[in-house]
Amino acid sequence: METILKLKKIFRQGYLPNRGKEQYSFVSNTANVTNCFEHACFNLTNEQLKDFNENDLKNFFALPVLANLDLSREEMFDAVKKEISKTGLKVKKTAENLKENEWNVAMYFSNYDIDVHFLLQEKNGGWSGKFGQSQKTDHYSFLPLKLVGALTDYKLYKVFTIENPYLSKENKEEKTR
Repeated sequence: METILKLKKIFRQGYLPNRGKEQYSFVSNTANVTNCFEHACFNLTNEQLKDFNENDLKNFFALPVLANLDLSREEMFDAVKKEISKTGLKVKKTAENLKENEWNVAMYFSNYDIDVHFLLQEKNGGWSGKFGQSQKTDHYSFLPLKLVGALTDYKLYKVFTIENPYLSKENKEEKTR
């Protein structure tokens, strides 16, 4: 729960993912508390990640809700949506023309549906992802239909849009009054 409160605070302040080519730093173990889910759905800066720890990874970013192997792909997607929504962000159908407060995420399933992987669409239209707790981010100029992981391959399942409602035009206007 503490992880969710930390994320709510960040997004209520109007934060939008904008990592680009920045690599994850090992300062204060920030790379150790990130994975593909954190990278694509929340994409926190190295500075923000200093407030997170390995408990955040284990209890939230690692998606323990997906530990049930009996879930269908759609049930897993629904569980991911529910986890993201706990932070105050909204998960929506894919938007072609993104608003300032939206970003696209691609969700992949491993060959045997025992693992998921996520990519973030960058501001330049390319995609980026991060396998496990390494510092390295992978960059793609287009959305791959298949990814080769260390232990298994992943196939694209769905692309969805995440919205930070705290940064909507209406909320900006309200804050300036």
